[in-house]
Amino acid sequence: MEPAGIALRLLVYIDGALMLGILLFAMSWTRQVRLATVVFAAVGIVLTTVTMLRLAASFSDSTAFLDIPTLQMLLTETAMGWAAIARITALLAVVTLALTSAKRFYPILFAIMAVVSLSWNGHGAMTDNALGWLHLAGNALHLLAGLGWIGALAAFLWAAALSKESSHDLAVSLERFAGVGTVFVAVLLATGIANTLFIVGANALPTLLETTYGRLLLTKIGLFAAMLAAAAANRLWLTPRLIASPSLAAVRTSLGAELLLGIAVLAIVAWLGTLDPSQ
Repeated sequence: MEPAGIALRLLVYIDGALMLGILLFAMSWTRQVRLATVVFAAVGIVLTTVTMLRLAASFSDSTAFLDIPTLQMLLTETAMGWAAIARITALLAVVTLALTSAKRFYPILFAIMAVVSLSWNGHGAMTDNALGWLHLAGNALHLLAGLGWIGALAAFLWAAALSKESSHDLAVSLERFAGVGTVFVAVLLATGIANTLFIVGANALPTLLETTYGRLLLTKIGLFAAMLAAAAANRLWLTPRLIASPSLAAVRTSLGAELLLGIAVLAIVAWLGTLDPSQ
């Protein structure tokens, strides 16, 4: 897939992370948070639509910009197409609920559905038989944990940027996130190992450096380790300082660095999803 296709996949992941992060970790369900949720969900609908149009064009023999028969075939006769329909439906529900007086739980539920639907947009759907559903479930949990973590960083960085001075509420939120973050890391480790075994296979692990897919996978693991180190520094050093000191500069820097590492991981994930694992 050309760079534009990889960039489109990356935008889908980033948008999903931002939507999930602000829904789960914004400190209050304010009008501003509702509006941001609507924007992210609407962008997700546009990105999903563009993705399916590009995919239809790549399969079509027609020179027309929009090949309706091919698009209809993809949407109704492939798992990826049904997943795209489910994602758009879930995102429309997020928009509708965020614009009403609904409690935050309901748009969160549909946002999770939208993220889970991304499992069919890559190697998560490559395994057959009963193991295929196990692979899809592991991939879905991996996406939820990864996008949830990165989205949380964005939500906390937004809160830190809006705080002109010290913020006790932000410090409390970061403290509380420690437990959730630990769960995210545990899920990422377990599902990451399982997904690697499903996609690459145990016999191919010693030869990872011999393939582009393997080298990118190892780079992803290295960036994940760097994120863990930044998260540990934030948890053990910076958050206690935030509680005791009025300065937010160090916390903003740490959250920003961790978020950039997360986006780099998503970029590699977007690239990996377009590669043959054997090459």
